Amino acid sequence: MLTRLREIVEKVASAPRLNEALDILVTDICAAMETEVCSVYLADNDRRCYYLMATRGLKKPRRAHRCARF
Repeated sequence: MLTRLREIVEKVASAPRLNEALDILVTDICAAMETEVCSVYLADNDRRCYYLMATRGLKKPRRAHRCARF
């Protein structure tokens, strides 16, 4: 598993853009963990929101980067 994690990190680090890196991350984590769902949320502490930035297995919100309050 550690080898697989290292491979994922290397692929993510070589992605030219954040959205591509996050897509690689959720896709490869789903495969490595043998799960159907993986999502990445980024926190905005000033607005006290989590923003869904990438997902596999979840229905994407209609509006881009919908806020989930915390």
